Amino acid sequence: MKKTEKELLKDQRIALHHIEKYVRENQLDKIGEFFPGFLHFNRKDDLHIKYMNPKGLEKFDVPLEYIQKNGGEFFERFVHKKSIEKIFPRFIDFYDRNDSGRTYADCQDLLSPFNNEYYQILTVTKVVKELDGLMSMSLPVHELGPNMLKIKGLIKLDESFEKNFERFQSLSNREKEVLKFVALGHTNKKIADKLIVSEHTIRTHRNNIFAKLDIHHLRDAIHIAEVFELI
Repeated sequence: MKKTEKELLKDQRIALHHIEKYVRENQLDKIGEFFPGFLHFNRKDDLHIKYMNPKGLEKFDVPLEYIQKNGGEFFERFVHKKSIEKIFPRFIDFYDRNDSGRTYADCQDLLSPFNNEYYQILTVTKVVKELDGLMSMSLPVHELGPNMLKIKGLIKLDESFEKNFERFQSLSNREKEVLKFVALGHTNKKIADKLIVSEHTIRTHRNNIFAKLDIHHLRDAIHIAEVFELI
């Protein structure tokens, strides 16, 4: 069955979280060479590109050194003016929120150097502290389905991660913090003391966490904390 755009966007967001693991473990080369579309790291202040995968560079027909040296000129040459004016500030605003557990998605128009026509890409981005900037995945909208199949094959998505991704994303930063301590076996009192709140507040957080994750046992909380690398 053909996936909807909403389902493909979810897949893209999940994949980006998985790719971050390769970055943290210095293993990006394992997938970067074969990654379809654009995989790129952007500086936080001006979005200038520090890295782009080989297949992404092929679509611009320029070397990485050119992009790194001529950030602003590169954008003016290949990114539609309206995308620069309207979309870029949204990405910078997203970075300024400094929430590494979230992703942000938006569409941009790129110029193909091969036919001199614009085409639309869907960019999903997230803050990566190790990069001191944004890690982004951009795919041509008309190729979302086939490209996501290739990406899933490359990164070997964890079934439990995929199943619980949106539930985990629904947790607030404080709820994720409480989930971490719960999974580590801390009592409500110990968590309350650490976070300088009341035990009642921690009990409320625990109830909300279990409800959002649709779990009923501590072992389930531990499993999810492990899958999403809280512990």
